[in-house]
Amino acid sequence: MAKLINQIRPLFRRLRDRVQTAMPSRETGFGFSFIGSQIRFRHSSDELGTIEVLSRLAPGLTHFLNVGANAGFYCLLAESLGLQAFGFEPEPSAFRLFQRNLCNNRSACIAIPAAVAACSGRATFYGTGTAGSLLEGISGTPRWDRQTVTTLTLDGLFEAGGIADHSTDSLWLLDCEGAEPDALAGASRLLQATHPLLILELVPGRNHQSWFHCIKDLQRFGYTHLLACSSLLDEAQVRWRSLTPEALDDPAFYDNVLVVAQPYHQGLLHALPGAHLDQVSE
Repeated sequence: MAKLINQIRPLFRRLRDRVQTAMPSRETGFGFSFIGSQIRFRHSSDELGTIEVLSRLAPGLTHFLNVGANAGFYCLLAESLGLQAFGFEPEPSAFRLFQRNLCNNRSACIAIPAAVAACSGRATFYGTGTAGSLLEGISGTPRWDRQTVTTLTLDGLFEAGGIADHSTDSLWLLDCEGAEPDALAGASRLLQATHPLLILELVPGRNHQSWFHCIKDLQRFGYTHLLACSSLLDEAQVRWRSLTPEALDDPAFYDNVLVVAQPYHQGLLHALPGAHLDQVSE
């Protein structure tokens, strides 16, 4: 039965995405309208925490980069907060919805129809519509539900002049369904040169070994601490910890997490509660 459900799940996703695409654009309450489901942005603690982090940090930022932009909610939110936004979305139907949302809001966001990865070229993308990944088997996606997409590296875009050299006034949000380590591997020079703030969907069970190496690399680049975004919804329970591979064994951080480099981001952290990082333990 489980195998049958996994086989037909993509069909339901496609139907859901078609229904969402046909929906009228609706106001979000954040200063922009949006086509697509807003349920997770209103009820998911991970998403509400991410919205809270972005809203608190925005006054000290100028640029926002979203890898796995989907229908563009976070790009539009960042733009409504005064930031220049860049969005990457490789899945064609999701990218079309992304473009519609940008057009409806007369957005200046730069939308790029590609996956961000460790290498530029072409790769297999598993899943269709607003759910998919460069990793096989994510969310029960069957092998037949796949397509080939364009991939690029952030280092390559930077060297080509596609992304300006912005330092600690940038925030990157990566939601790649387990492929975040691969995306960051293709941005190593940019991370070391500019130290953007990072929000990552940390789900190590999807790709544990890659996450281990990713955290070791981030430590080497100067990143020092994690904040569980959802914990901002209750300031009495705010969760910080040192950035170490042991975080992969800490369920309290299986969440959207903000990754900071204390020496570079100290001037921004006053906007966040509990950011006395010298007192934070592992």
